[in-house]
Amino acid sequence: MNNLESHIERANLLLEQGRYKDAEKYIRQVLEKEPENDYALSMLSRCYLNSGQYDKGIEVIQQAIAFDPEQSYYYYLLGFGYYQQDLHLPAIDHVRKAITINPYNSEYFGLLGSIYLDEKDYSEALQAANDGLAIDAENITCLNIRSRALNKLKRTAEAIDTMQDSLSKDPDNELTHVTVGWNYFEKGNHKKANHHFREALRINPNYGSARIGLKESLKSDFLPYKLVVRFSLWMSEKSKNFQWAFFIGMYVLIRIMSKVADNYEALKPFLLPVIILYFIFIFFTWIANPIANFFLLFHRDGKYSLTKGESITGVAVIACLASGILLACYGWYFFDKAPDNIIFPAIILATMAIPIAQLELPPDFKQATARIWYPLGLIITGVLAIPSFFFFTDLAYFLAVIYGVSLLIFTWVANSWE
Repeated sequence: MNNLESHIERANLLLEQGRYKDAEKYIRQVLEKEPENDYALSMLSRCYLNSGQYDKGIEVIQQAIAFDPEQSYYYYLLGFGYYQQDLHLPAIDHVRKAITINPYNSEYFGLLGSIYLDEKDYSEALQAANDGLAIDAENITCLNIRSRALNKLKRTAEAIDTMQDSLSKDPDNELTHVTVGWNYFEKGNHKKANHHFREALRINPNYGSARIGLKESLKSDFLPYKLVVRFSLWMSEKSKNFQWAFFIGMYVLIRIMSKVADNYEALKPFLLPVIILYFIFIFFTWIANPIANFFLLFHRDGKYSLTKGESITGVAVIACLASGILLACYGWYFFDKAPDNIIFPAIILATMAIPIAQLELPPDFKQATARIWYPLGLIITGVLAIPSFFFFTDLAYFLAVIYGVSLLIFTWVANSWE
């Protein structure tokens, strides 16, 4: 075995162990002597893709394709890179190119099914999984995709059969347990979901998807959060156009109900509670996650599933909400009519829970985007406005208007980030 072959063999072993930096060193030694070695380039691409450097991974695998455009696996890697960047159309194109060159690799169909699942094209996802299983009836990826697609298509009995088939073939596969867990979670069976997420973590304690699933199943014991999750899951299965139409339609309907309530006193006792409940529900959808995280801090297992940032956000949201409510109660209890310098700070304090809930902690200022600066700007404006009501009234009203308008825009803009 020559030196280059030993480097490639060593790099392959390190790749399998997840030691991508170490593998990269050996691969680069090969490429220094053979810069047109397409197989070495594909291995380097895998190092980048598996470590989350998708742009680099795509660039390198494109070089490998330029040297050997007939290797199906290279197109599979390219499709995977685009898929990880949520660029589904080029991902589908390249995976289908891989299948055209080699239609007998079940993993290609597994990736294609995964993309279609994310596209919410469940019929195509099921077809891809079935095509993969026709090649290899025991392919775990395709079995899991098939189970997820059947679950989404409401073919529950078939989904359960597929889940059981997956577990019987590989009972110690963490991906299968996570897939089963999410299937049960989406059906509202959080107890069974909890069991499978725990099994996945027993097999692989560092499996992120299992940890997230366990956290979600535990938080769903909190009834208000459970209701929000059920609503979110229902909405997630709808198209973007439907989602926008739904929220705009609800807003218009509530506006009409408000007008009717104002003009017809007899209907007010019936319409007003509906309007209030609507706004409470919408407000709660923004802060449900950190509130549930706050309650997990007091859960025996849940507290260990939270990151430090999630714990801080949960406490901060509860603090803002409680402070705003207490300040409003103080104003209404001690004054015949609560003054503006009590009510406005109370409203700002309570609603600041919304941008705080959307802010990922600690913020990465090196990669700062609107996701960071927008909620931070709202928080800073709110913090400046509150004391201004006691010392600089004109400035306070100016800041309050900026805060209110920006918050209203934020609730629409932030929806497009999901």
